[in-house]
Amino acid sequence: SVDPRPDRESRIMSDFDLFVIGAGSGGVRAARIAAGHGARVAVAEEHKVGGTCVIRGCVPKKLLVYGAHFAEDLDDAAMFGWDVPTKRFDWPVLRDNVLAEVGRLEGLYEQTLGRNKVEIFHERAELIGPNEVRLASGRTVNVGKILIATGARPFMPDIEGIEHAISSNEVFHLEKLPGRIVIVGGGYIANEFAGIFHQFGSHVTLVNRSESILRGYDEQMRDRLLQISLSKGIEFRFNAMVDSIARDEGCALTLRMKGCDDIGADAILFATGRVPNVEGLEAYWMRKQSAIERQALSPEPEYHDIHMPRNSPVGFICAFFATIMGFALIWHIWWLVGLACVGAWGTFVAVYFLVTGITGLQLLGVQTFVQQLFYGGALVVIDGEPTLT
Repeated sequence: SVDPRPDRESRIMSDFDLFVIGAGSGGVRAARIAAGHGARVAVAEEHKVGGTCVIRGCVPKKLLVYGAHFAEDLDDAAMFGWDVPTKRFDWPVLRDNVLAEVGRLEGLYEQTLGRNKVEIFHERAELIGPNEVRLASGRTVNVGKILIATGARPFMPDIEGIEHAISSNEVFHLEKLPGRIVIVGGGYIANEFAGIFHQFGSHVTLVNRSESILRGYDEQMRDRLLQISLSKGIEFRFNAMVDSIARDEGCALTLRMKGCDDIGADAILFATGRVPNVEGLEAYWMRKQSAIERQALSPEPEYHDIHMPRNSPVGFICAFFATIMGFALIWHIWWLVGLACVGAWGTFVAVYFLVTGITGLQLLGVQTFVQQLFYGGALVVIDGEPTLT
């Protein structure tokens, strides 16, 4: 319930029933649903409303992918009789149009929160107590419950000259298209940007510390992608790492390398993973060092506890349900395998058990367990909907 009886006095004394730090996908959704149930809700966001996916991730990247596809489409068009006299790419035009679309989407997110009477603070927020949040402007806000939805940020290594490098955040704001770009990393983000910049006309070199790309993915798929990338002209440096970065007077970069020869470039993009965005939160919320970061590095259960009642990170809540649903999926896959031999009817029955079993788990007292797990409540996710307890 939004206004539980035992908390009535504290609710009256609070500025908000729920304060969400971070206006990404999880934070916006939680704030909107909670406000729809009558809670007084506020959201603090130091960058733009919408989060990584909408503002500096999936959406703008896909727009760049769409733009990159036209390079080959124009070549194919000439083969089908179309006269394409010049094939010139204008990076500022695409960049500005992508940023304009991102701005439009941010406006829609803000409108959604506004319609649900969620107050937005366009500034950084930090925890200073169990029920207190301090904003960058200096204002202290008393709140009933706090939801941590700050997400993650790109990891940038601590090496000399790292200030000359960019991450996937800044790549959408480049003033001009680099003639030579080095991309550090072997994951899907690194490979996607390698393909994008190659199609735009940049010379691309991908540097990876291991001997293969896309670690953990299907081996045949990895090999096929590598073959295609090499055939297009993308260069790879395996078992190599960047030791330092230097910029000369002409703004060109020199990358001092370990494991291969030094590399010259006009831009260097690090796509080497992401780290929890928890600065300013751990002092009052976690023990000694951030439990979120310890959880990411260690499977030990003693590093997963929360020492601040009434405050919960959205990732912990969703991770619990993901684990439960994962066990349900594995369990019912055995139904699928066991009954497949019966034929089409057996397969139908197996799929029925798979679907109804997963749905049923959400109805078997999971809410009570989560409420006990996160003492004092905060926000739990039941049947795919955040519920304020």
